[in-house]
Amino acid sequence: MGRSNAAGVSDAFSDMTVGIEGCEVRGNTVRLCGELDIATVTDVETALADALGAAGPDVIVDVSGATFVDSITISALVEARTAADRLGRPLRLRGVGPRFERVLGLCAPQPPFERAD
Repeated sequence: MGRSNAAGVSDAFSDMTVGIEGCEVRGNTVRLCGELDIATVTDVETALADALGAAGPDVIVDVSGATFVDSITISALVEARTAADRLGRPLRLRGVGPRFERVLGLCAPQPPFERAD
């Protein structure tokens, strides 16, 4: 990887950064880092929409760098999954840690998210 820019995002991805520090879109993959809450949900939604618009058989959302997630972000992920389903493309989560898993369990989206791990 290249150096990090002022926002802490690798220069290799700086042209794909969407609004918030640590939110990257690379083709059909979205990497979410840091605190994911009401202050960042609009940028997360934009990143997910960009990934849905990219070519590829599926959409991968890497949450391994998430330090906090709230229910509004889970709702955005559920909405993106619904849009992906309409396009015939699965949306899969990668790097789900124990804290993220706990919030998923509390929000109990049905059906559960597929995993890309």
